[in-house]
Amino acid sequence: MKFFSNILALAIVAASFFLTGCDKTKPYDLTTPPSLVHFIGGKTQIYSVLNDPAPAYTILVGTTDKANVDRLVTYNVTYSSGAVPGTDFTISGGTNNQLVIPAGQTRASISVNAVYAQYPFGASDTLVFTLGNPSVDPAKFLDTVRLVISGPSN
Repeated sequence: MKFFSNILALAIVAASFFLTGCDKTKPYDLTTPPSLVHFIGGKTQIYSVLNDPAPAYTILVGTTDKANVDRLVTYNVTYSSGAVPGTDFTISGGTNNQLVIPAGQTRASISVNAVYAQYPFGASDTLVFTLGNPSVDPAKFLDTVRLVISGPSN
């Protein structure tokens, strides 16, 4: 019985410590993380071109926070497989490889439209999108995405 009394007393002391340990009027230092931009989704994304005309593929770009001003995001695209912009595909979303994430928003998108005739059975191309930083720094995670465009398989 004495054991249970000691446990009960200890529980009361611990509960009073937890209930009075926080002072809601005391200002606490808050750390605001930096605003960063990143791709949303996997590091490698697959765009299957199965119909004519091929539907657009959307690559999402997001930020780690909301802002009260428009933010400009730059992206670069490399075509490591010999793909030709305007012939094999088109990219839309922004101007001159720059997107605007509107004030109060956290996302913008890049659309890729493949030309069906350029992707016969087994053909594929890889586009590599990389983020730059005119007004928002790229995050260390998902700052690059590979988009594999492929036609129907045999």
